[in-house]
Amino acid sequence: GVIKYEIPYSFTLGDYQVNVVGDESTNKYGQYVTPGKVNITDGIAAAYDKDSTVFATTGGTITLAFKEAIATTNAPLYAHDLVVTNGVKTTALVAGVDYTTDVVGGKIVITVGAVGDVSNYTVKTKDTITYIKGVDGNKIAGFDSTK
Repeated sequence: GVIKYEIPYSFTLGDYQVNVVGDESTNKYGQYVTPGKVNITDGIAAAYDKDSTVFATTGGTITLAFKEAIATTNAPLYAHDLVVTNGVKTTALVAGVDYTTDVVGGKIVITVGAVGDVSNYTVKTKDTITYIKGVDGNKIAGFDSTK
């Protein structure tokens, strides 16, 4: 049968297991499954949290929040997975030149050079995400717009 149990979006690996009973559990081919406990692993992409994202009116920063913490590995390269647009000019900025990225407190912080107010800017992911991952190692889920 199908097991249906709601697991929290962000959970610690090892917190949840499935107990396989020898003569009661079969795979999709009808073969009995080896008894034991199987850890449930996190294969879910970190989702963008629009309500917790902040477009600053001073300091030139955009803080992108997600439903789980973002990994710090390769944080400067995260700029290349994002498209940042000035809402007034509607032109995309150049990653690594016009803006940089870092991870602070599990969130991505985009710093737009020589700009104070970024409240009219927009951010989205590129069609293919290469670098940005949650702390669990899964790439983030793409998002179309932050406004």
